[in-house]
Amino acid sequence: MATSGKRGTAVRIHRIADITQEPREIHTPIVAYKDMPIVSLEAAAEPLVPLLPAIQSYVAAAKSLCKNPPADGLTLDESASIMLYSMGWTPEDQCLYIALNATLRSEDREKLMPWLSYLKLLLTALQQLPSERGTVFRGIKSDLRNEYRKDSTIVWWAFSSSTTSIGVLNEELFLGKEGKRTMFAIKCSSGKDIQKHSYFPSENEILLHAATQFKVVDSLDQGDGLYIIQLQEIESIHPLLQPLLESNSDNGSKDQPVHTVTSPISELGVDTPHLEELRCLLNCINDWDLDIFRIEDLSCQQPLTIIAYRIFQERSLVRTYAIEPHTLISYLVALEHRYQPVPYHNRTHAADVCQSMHVLLNAPALDGVFTDLEIMSAIFASAIHDVDHPGVTNPFLINTKNDLALTYNDDSVLENHHLAVAFKLLQADERNIFSHLTTKQMKTLRKIVIDMVLATDMSKHMQLLADLKTMIETKKDTGNDIIMLESYDDRVQVLQSMIHCADLSNPTKPLKICMKWTDRSMEEFWRQGDKERDFELEISPMCDRRLASVEKHQIAFIEFIVHPLWETWADLLYPDVNNILETLEQNRDWYQARLSAPASVSAGTNITNSSSPSSSPTPMTKTVSSSNEEDSLMK
Repeated sequence: MATSGKRGTAVRIHRIADITQEPREIHTPIVAYKDMPIVSLEAAAEPLVPLLPAIQSYVAAAKSLCKNPPADGLTLDESASIMLYSMGWTPEDQCLYIALNATLRSEDREKLMPWLSYLKLLLTALQQLPSERGTVFRGIKSDLRNEYRKDSTIVWWAFSSSTTSIGVLNEELFLGKEGKRTMFAIKCSSGKDIQKHSYFPSENEILLHAATQFKVVDSLDQGDGLYIIQLQEIESIHPLLQPLLESNSDNGSKDQPVHTVTSPISELGVDTPHLEELRCLLNCINDWDLDIFRIEDLSCQQPLTIIAYRIFQERSLVRTYAIEPHTLISYLVALEHRYQPVPYHNRTHAADVCQSMHVLLNAPALDGVFTDLEIMSAIFASAIHDVDHPGVTNPFLINTKNDLALTYNDDSVLENHHLAVAFKLLQADERNIFSHLTTKQMKTLRKIVIDMVLATDMSKHMQLLADLKTMIETKKDTGNDIIMLESYDDRVQVLQSMIHCADLSNPTKPLKICMKWTDRSMEEFWRQGDKERDFELEISPMCDRRLASVEKHQIAFIEFIVHPLWETWADLLYPDVNNILETLEQNRDWYQARLSAPASVSAGTNITNSSSPSSSPTPMTKTVSSSNEEDSLMK
């Protein structure tokens, strides 16, 4: 069973000294656990059995060892989740806290999937414990000064055990008094005292949350091989581990609402050390060829927040609709954190579509066509249009009887879910960016946004295209190329087509940008194919990584879907988007030439390093189910 005695001491030493495994890279935030239901500890542990075969035995032990009723108003399952974390067993790689922390440190967020239920239960329990505000200590028998430079910012991605007693670290079993050793003096504000729920109740263990950010305040040489690194916990407005909105207990304990921004707003809406370079890039926000991947990097993985914030400012929507900057940032941060770390349908795709929508709205032919409210609705719709996308298609959700498919009756499953998530985020006062709209304005905005996001369902592509062609024939004054859009319905129809174009804009972008989208979209396809193989389902077209041809898929997608759409859009706005159409056609020709070349790239080959005058990828479509490739692109 769980370790005690010398082995138990080793467990405590390991947790307090478990520092060198922390990666230096910034990973994507940890958010997927948040919408998991709270279940029993046994149910939360069930997905972990393949990883930790003995876990259910330790679950039973943890529940039997907990005080009943537990301290701090926790439920038995909540208290036992902490007890289970504090236990150690062999083999070490199958011990819960070691395996969990290794997974939290990994950049592959998909590895967290089996852990989500347990993580939700553990974080729910920890949230209800009193926070430790003071100095705590960790340490290791090594010199880590080079990795913790003064004034730098670091992240400890794993849960970090610490102690309030500096004397504990001086004991021979921990740091001792000889050799090179580093002691961390950490001024924390959110540490949790788990002593009343720990397997080691005599130890004053303070648990620091996973994905906590720190500033290195100082690095001191105390002599005799002892170095002290002083850290200060950073209470970021962009937390890397999204906190729960509120306590799930009945004891009335409430934490600070998630993403309430009270600190001064940065000029660009996000905290980043790359302010100057970002400022220069954002001067090109009206350009079609803006490098969204550079924005992704320089914004510390917050591209949607920085793009949407800039557009709201650029279009004076903040002033027109009395939107408080803190409220706007709070909403955008919460929204961005709800985008899952999937290869394609992620926050960067949302930022790209939002910026593309902004550029399309600037077309001279559309000058004066839309009201300010319609423009704000369009920008908002583009920002939210894929929020919480799981990286699989509607047919996959339907065929696997996923809860989302059952909730939305198999009808535009993902699109309805995106809308529900986005509007629910507005329910918190601190995130309600539309609080100053009249009831009529809010009703209008909501209808426009719903109509636009539902139009991103690829199964509606053919009807949308046919309606757009009809509009061109009936609404455009061919004598002076003016679009006659007197009615609200006409304007919304154009906005639906516009977001569809923005969503399918990857093949119209420059090579450097497009090829990255190709890699991401195809990887998401292939991951779905892997899942379909696991479910023993028929693998959807282009989702089998062993058989897929990147070139054939790109050519088919451009010829049958993207080019007809953009050709029609170009007719509507002639000559405003002719250059976009030309790039699309060049990209199609490049793929055709590549397919005809003797050494054509085969399935599974990364093609982003290929040289060419111009090329493009396609976005991952939401609904691929037909055995016919052309049909599959439209379903």
